[in-house]
Formats: sequence, C-alpha cells, structure tokens
Amino acid sequence: MTQKVAFVDDEQSVLESLKWVFKDEPYEIFIFTDPFELLAKFDGNEFAVVVADQVMPEIEGIPFLQLVKEKSPATVCIIMTAHADLKIAIDAMNKGNIFRFVFKPWDIVEIKTAVKNAVDLYELKSEIRRLWQVTKNQNEQLLELNQKLKDKVDEQSDLTRCEPDPDDVRRDQTDRRGEERARGTIDTIPENGSHGNLGEWNRA
Repeated sequence: MTQKVAFVDDEQSVLESLKWVFKDEPYEIFIFTDPFELLAKFDGNEFAVVVADQVMPEIEGIPFLQLVKEKSPATVCIIMTAHADLKIAIDAMNKGNIFRFVFKPWDIVEIKTAVKNAVDLYELKSEIRRLWQVTKNQNEQLLELNQKLKDKVDEQSDLTRCEPDPDDVRRDQTDRRGEERARGTIDTIPENGSHGNLGEWNRA
C-alpha cells in the first residue's frame, strides 16, 4: 500500500523542491502552502506522515502539527526548523507530538531518512492496531463459543435430571413384585384360622 506524505510550507519553491526530491520514492506526495487546507483533507483521508515548516504566516508549525495529531493520532509528524527554534522543537518531541525535526536548509539524505523512518513507524503502529483488533475479535468469538458450550452443558444437565435413575426403576419393580407375591399369599390363608385347616393349607 502506497502511503501518503504531506509537506506544508508557505514557500511554493520549497515545496516544489521537496516534491522533486521524493519523486522516485514509493510515497504519494502532497504539497500545501495553506496548513488549514491540509487539515480539511483529513476528512476522508489519512496521511502517514506530515512534514511542516515551523515558521508560517497562518500558524506556526508545532501548534499546527498538534492539530494534525488531534485529527489523526496515527499520523507521524516532522518539523522543519531553523537552529534558533531547536529548543521549541525538542520540547515538542518530548511531549510526543513530533517524531523528528529537520534543520533548514535541509539535507536531501537527512530528510529522506527522516521521512522513511516516519513511514516505517506509521506502518508498524498500523500493524500493531490491526493485530490488536484481530485478537480482540478472536477473544469475543471465544467468549461467545464458551457461552454456547455452557448453555449446551446446562441443557444436557437439565435433561439428565428429568430422566429416572435405572437403579431406582429396578428397585421399584422389585418392590412391586414382592408386594404382589405377598398379597397373593395372604389371599390364600383360610379365614377360620383352624389348626387343621392351616395344616391342610400348609400341605397344599
């Protein structure tokens, strides 16, 4: 995937030079003399890297890049600054708003390296976010499967409780047969209870 890199500077000639420097690099290059025009582009677009000049008439580079981070926290920001603004740039880096600063007038190798490192960082963070989302989705699916399994086990347990115990069934059948034999025996005893008749009954 070709990443989008934007350069912001109030001098058109500087932007044209940067565009030429990066013409053979595997990025989609955008140039803006108006920083707020770039901010409007973030609606529906995501830029991997934004490189902005510190000194611009509409807004200074560091406050502008803070607005960029509010629009797109994943975007990696680079500031182009003069030596006089070095302390300001370092403070911005320490706050996490700026990835790197490049001195003006910039060196071609230096600015190419800075942009490449920024793109690499953006892609690494994007991959981490993707893997986190995959893991999150898998965990949600696992929780759903576990719940379904628990429901199935509970359902089987309910069915098992409703079925009679085979041992109890056999005992009930044995008890009923014993009761039936006992009733049959009692029914054959003579009502007069005489010994003679009882003997005859015994012989029978």
